Amino acid sequence: MFRTKRPGPLIAIAAIGALAAAGLPSATRPDLAAVTVASSADRDSDWAAIQGFLPGLNPTWSTPPTRSVTDMEPDGPLLGNGDLTVSSGGDTHTQTLYLSKNDFWTSTTGPDGVHPITLGSITFRRPASGSDSGTTYNQTQDLLNAEVRSDLTINGAPIHTRSYTSDTHGDMLVTEISTTGSSPVVLDMDVSAKSDNATFPASSGVSGSTLWASRSTDSSKGTQWVSRAAVATRVLGADPAVSTNSSGTSTAEFTVHPGQPVTVVSGVRGGKNATTQVADAQRAVRDMNTTAVASMSAAHRAWWKAYWLKSYVRLYDDTIEKYYYGSQYLMGSSARAGSEAPNMWGWVTTDDPMWRGAIFLNYNAESAYYGVFSSNRPETADPYIKAITDYQGQGAANIQNLASIPADGQYISTQFKAAVPPSTRGYLYPLGIGPWGSTAYKGFWNQPGEASYAAVPLIYRYEYSPDKTYLSQKLYPLVNKLAQFWQDYLGAKQADGKYHLMGAAYEGDWKHDDSLDLAEVGLILKAALKYSEVLDVDASKRPAWQDIIDHLPPYATDTYNGKTVYTSDYDTSFTSLLGRTICNLEWIHPFDQLNLDSPAAQRQAAIDTLDAMNSWGEDNNFAKSFGIAARVGYPASPLLAQLKSRINAEIQTNQTGSVQVGGLESISAIDAINSMMLQSDNGTIRLFPDYPSGRRGHFSNLRAQGGYLVSADYDGTTVSNVSVVADNQGGVATVLNPWPGQSLKVTDARGNIVATTQNGDRYTFTSRAGGRYTLAPQGGGTDVAHRHG
Repeated sequence: MFRTKRPGPLIAIAAIGALAAAGLPSATRPDLAAVTVASSADRDSDWAAIQGFLPGLNPTWSTPPTRSVTDMEPDGPLLGNGDLTVSSGGDTHTQTLYLSKNDFWTSTTGPDGVHPITLGSITFRRPASGSDSGTTYNQTQDLLNAEVRSDLTINGAPIHTRSYTSDTHGDMLVTEISTTGSSPVVLDMDVSAKSDNATFPASSGVSGSTLWASRSTDSSKGTQWVSRAAVATRVLGADPAVSTNSSGTSTAEFTVHPGQPVTVVSGVRGGKNATTQVADAQRAVRDMNTTAVASMSAAHRAWWKAYWLKSYVRLYDDTIEKYYYGSQYLMGSSARAGSEAPNMWGWVTTDDPMWRGAIFLNYNAESAYYGVFSSNRPETADPYIKAITDYQGQGAANIQNLASIPADGQYISTQFKAAVPPSTRGYLYPLGIGPWGSTAYKGFWNQPGEASYAAVPLIYRYEYSPDKTYLSQKLYPLVNKLAQFWQDYLGAKQADGKYHLMGAAYEGDWKHDDSLDLAEVGLILKAALKYSEVLDVDASKRPAWQDIIDHLPPYATDTYNGKTVYTSDYDTSFTSLLGRTICNLEWIHPFDQLNLDSPAAQRQAAIDTLDAMNSWGEDNNFAKSFGIAARVGYPASPLLAQLKSRINAEIQTNQTGSVQVGGLESISAIDAINSMMLQSDNGTIRLFPDYPSGRRGHFSNLRAQGGYLVSADYDGTTVSNVSVVADNQGGVATVLNPWPGQSLKVTDARGNIVATTQNGDRYTFTSRAGGRYTLAPQGGGTDVAHRHG
């Protein structure tokens, strides 16, 4: 084999609405008055469509889950509000709701770092003398209303429950219980904090008719913090007899009468360094009554209606759509602005989650957020952004501390220590972090760029939703520091006029000019250049940044079966990568350095690499392969077939991953599906750029870079009903004409023709903030109604 070098673009970070359009104030702009009416009509139409298809995608269980208590993701129905997460388990005669919180992490004085632990559970069961007769069992995870409905037999009677978490009243869990039997049925309920580990002490009690249980993380001397949390529960509609063992479990016994539902309301309170968690949890349920519960239920459904209306897609394939909407549900349940970021698994039912439940930064954590931006849910990434920016102080300290840490093979190698001396500026992040600037996994595995990888969702946040305040206060300060890191890490140009580095595309390698680290350098320096210009700062730094960008080596290639393919670095033969994780292609995505605008030969080399490696089924690649493939124009029908095959092989009924590698990263293929329908690299909006011909498709309000909301239909042959809304300050929008051989026309919400300029098959027009625009072929209609069929 003969290894060659192939140059490639460094990055494509392009905002298509970067320039604010001059115009009248919004109150006097005639186009905006029509936008409000059109948007209301569209929302009604969209909601009717969503209500029509989403219930048909609900996960259901006819037998009890088998992986309820696990060090990975549970396999039962799930609930959550971005802080409180709940998983449903039990057996044919009991229902157990397992409770965890995003801010319930234990600190440690040991070598392994912090990790999340579980809080406890609420179990509905028969009394000790009751009956286990009956076989009815069914659970449904209602995606539309974000609730879990269960039908089972408890104490010989048919019992039906409906559970949901609050989205507006803090961490609350509501379970409505009814029976369709002919006689009253007695139930027991245990409210428990996990109490089998003395390191994490538990207690419990009763106050009047309120039950409570509480748990604490490790409080040994030297720990960084102590997390404490409690659950308090009241029974409405019955007169419970209550008791407690004081060491973790409180029990209520109550009767459910036919036609008279009972409502169980639980409040969960606490977190880092909390001290009043028990009182706070009791206070949360103290004044709850049927009116308050009804109000909370209505607010809960309103929140999820708004969530689903942010965007939706149709591919008219049950497997793909079950995955897509199940994944959107998982993200909406596990991550919310104002809360801490979810751990690797999202739902925690043990005290020792696999991989320590860390926020892993060499793709695992980031990949869960790839699709939230194009899905028009960018705020979902805010807890992750907080975790990354909270770590900056420790990231600087890691550089200073590295020299004093004993080398330990590849975990912290001698070569790596020498490459990052204490004089290095910027940040050094490990593979795994926790909340509040903590470290969960203390190794580096010869990968200097974890902080830069971690910055990818932060950069996407700005590119898809331009916000100058966010840019100046959060993103640019981070990018600037990371640019300094890479300047110091690279050092001076070498004899060939290039900047070279040593690093690891694959954990533990130590290779010349690996593609992952080259991509991270390109990402950060190109972003630093752009953002310094937007903010009009640091002009003196730009020449050095540009010089590095202009003199990086190309991504290494090899020849395999007569075709050019991409390998991982300049030391590694491509044949050694066959069947492995495609770390050698991550420079394409999420670093977006190769796209549909790139030379056809480079895109073909990427396609040939995917085919030659044939590693679609490698566990880590679920989060990687499909997004990469869509961005280089991999043949659409085989791509969708591969995705469907992997969903069937790897995804559980609740749409979480069944494999051990990364938990919430299973959400990541949302991004690939969106990218098959809409891409916006290099400032150009592309409609259905990698979508199978002959297959119907629809999307409403997918978000393009620059802050444009785009909707369109495809009947398998022709694109139609295209609309673009400027959810930004207005500016220049460019669209690739989806009607080859025909001219494109743009009209505003009033039906007025909007001026365009043409460059080949690309049309550019100037938008106004909030403006709505319809795109159609010249001579076509201007109707903007969406066809949802």
